[in-house]
Amino acid sequence: MSVHARLSANAFIFYNATLLENLINHYNGIGQVEKEHVLLYHNTSLKNKRRPHMTRSSILSLCLLIFLTLPAIIVHAATFTISDWGEICGVSPTIAFGDYDNDGDLDALNCDVGRNDGTNTFIDMNMSPQGFSELLCDYPLNTEPCYINPFYKWADVNGDGFLDICGYYIYLNNITNFSEIGTFFDLTDHRYHTMIDFDRNGSIDYSYKNLILLFENGEPYDEPIEFVSELQGNSVWGDYDNDGDLDLMMLGPDDGNVYSSKLYRNVNGVAVEDTNITFPDCNFTRASWGDSDNDGDLDLMFLGYNLEFSFFVRLYRNDNGVLVYQSDFEISGFTFSYDGGSWADFDNDGDLDILFGCRLFVNNNGVFTLAADSGLDTPCTTSMSSWGDLDNDGDMEVLFGHCGELPYNMQYSINIWMNHTIDG
Repeated sequence: MSVHARLSANAFIFYNATLLENLINHYNGIGQVEKEHVLLYHNTSLKNKRRPHMTRSSILSLCLLIFLTLPAIIVHAATFTISDWGEICGVSPTIAFGDYDNDGDLDALNCDVGRNDGTNTFIDMNMSPQGFSELLCDYPLNTEPCYINPFYKWADVNGDGFLDICGYYIYLNNITNFSEIGTFFDLTDHRYHTMIDFDRNGSIDYSYKNLILLFENGEPYDEPIEFVSELQGNSVWGDYDNDGDLDLMMLGPDDGNVYSSKLYRNVNGVAVEDTNITFPDCNFTRASWGDSDNDGDLDLMFLGYNLEFSFFVRLYRNDNGVLVYQSDFEISGFTFSYDGGSWADFDNDGDLDILFGCRLFVNNNGVFTLAADSGLDTPCTTSMSSWGDLDNDGDMEVLFGHCGELPYNMQYSINIWMNHTIDG
């Protein structure tokens, strides 16, 4: 990703010379931590050189140029409006952007596949007259009960350069359709599956609860590995110690159905519990990794229900591989988020902001405040979200699936909110 400011139709200023690497947890449905390279440019051509003589005329010309071009390079405050796609009802809050047909625009995944026709109009894979609005599991995901924990993700399972679908079953992408290749676990609750490259061989592996199934060329080549034995819940992967392999934040019940949360370092493929940190007792939790302070390592956002069934959220900053609870971190007005918070730089200021449920929080030097004027304010109880530049204008839109104000009413709605950070 390159950061630039537009001066005119054919001119750009690049602030440069430094390569920054941010490890962030993209919740784009793939469920793995990706390395994003951010190029920051600044002009060093005058370094150690004598400052040129400026005449009155040249100074006036420079001021005039700045005055005329300044409005074009201002990044506006982010505001969101709901797209013309409108609000539709579905059976799952799980959604994900992904370009499954490799045509350069983002398609959508819920309990069906919405193909982007190039104008951000989504057409389901059945080409039905009602488009991507029914979401009734008719095709291609017709072999599983979508109403039972229908959590799907995009991942290139067989390494052919096209995104496949991973859920209760795995569906390979044949461009015009998807073919089922079966399931490899007894996925009684496939909310807990994710796709990672655990052994760093370039192939996507399958993680489910405390198990890992290694793949090569789209096929499993061994029995599942029990990476941890104590817990069997939601696995959240990220390289928090920056040693090149994925570590594990494990959330969920043990054999006695007691919920707890533990952090494990990946040491040559062996899970070693990080005893430097303990997490509060909870009834239900979610977590996500993101570099909240731009220092090059992953911090942890941790949220859920406490033992009194009240929402809470905590931030643990990463200090050279040691997670430190930030007791002064406070946010309010958020709702529960199944994805543990969805990270994205929605206002294009160079740091990661976060979406909790239906509330967007802006990051100002590591301090998160509610973006009350963002326009993204939808009453809901639970949600998931996926970020992507849908209209290719340089800012991030959000595909948003949520449950209404009444808890557990199973009436999910899916919206696309368009980002107007960059105008013109």
